[in-house]
Formats: sequence, structure tokens, C-alpha cells
Amino acid sequence: MRTVKFADWLEIASRDKTAGWITPGDLWIADDGAAHLVWTERALDERLREKFFPAEKQSYELNYAVVRGGKIVRRRTLLAGGANGEVPGRARLQATPEGRLIVFHYVSGRDAAGNAVSENRVMELRADGTATAPVRVPLKHPLSDYFTATPRGGSSPSRTLELLGHRVDSSSTVSYARIRLW
Repeated sequence: MRTVKFADWLEIASRDKTAGWITPGDLWIADDGAAHLVWTERALDERLREKFFPAEKQSYELNYAVVRGGKIVRRRTLLAGGANGEVPGRARLQATPEGRLIVFHYVSGRDAAGNAVSENRVMELRADGTATAPVRVPLKHPLSDYFTATPRGGSSPSRTLELLGHRVDSSSTVSYARIRLW
């Protein structure tokens, strides 16, 4: 009988101290075995703020980490917003046949000029840990929650991003989008 040894727990993120939220985004395993992760965090549960966390400030983040050999080897915030700024939403990873890694994500809230924002964006995560500047994806109806065709689901890496999900302007409408990546 073969014995399987599991690794020790590894905490990637926690919002326990301020009763915040963490929402999983996506996971991609590279050819070298590294696990690439994206997720969003909200610092506080506003319902508890006045009584338990009056001095804490609300923040929203889209985060990225790489885990290799049971250790976090890279962790960074891709987008940070405050209570009156941009709020990152659902994020997914798209691997291309050349080994590039793209993040597709939704953003709502307000930009630096105070204008309303509701859009999808893409950025590339480079091998050195940097990310390209986000580029707005000009969908007529942005998608706030969606599925992608992913290697975990049996799809091959592709330069075409296929999405199936809910439109921002209608929670009862499911839409499909097909986006050719650069």
C-alpha cells in the first residue's frame, strides 16, 4: 500500500482580524509545478465596522501569488481600491500556448476622477513577477461573474479567451464572449 504525505497548511491570505472577505478567483499550475493564484479581498464587513472596527479603513484588492515547493515565492496586489475607489471583482487566469499568463477581471466603483466604472480588463503577468498595465476590454455588456474555458476543465491553453457569465445590467441574462488576446 502506498503512503501519501500531505504538505503542511499554507496560509495565502487572511482577513480574520477585521472580519473581511476573501473570494477565490482562479488557479493555474505551470509546467514547472508552480501554482499561480488570483483572488479578491475586502478588508471589512461594513455591518461590523462601527461596533468592532471603528478605526479600520475599507479597502478592496485583487491579489496574485505563486506557490512553489510548499512556499509562497511571490505575492503582490494587482489592483487596490478604497471605499470610494475602484473595486476589483471576479478574476480568472488564461494561459496561452506560449506560456503567457493573462488575468481577466471585472472592476466596478469609481475611478480617480470620481466617474462610475463598470468594465472588464486584462493584464499579463510576466515571468519576473511584474504585470502589464490593465487594458479595458470593450464589451457592450460587461460580465461581473463568469466561467472560462480552462485547462482544469479540459481546454487547451489558448490565445482566445472564452467567457460564459452574468451581465452587469441583468442578473437573469447569461452571455457568451469570445476575446482574441494580443
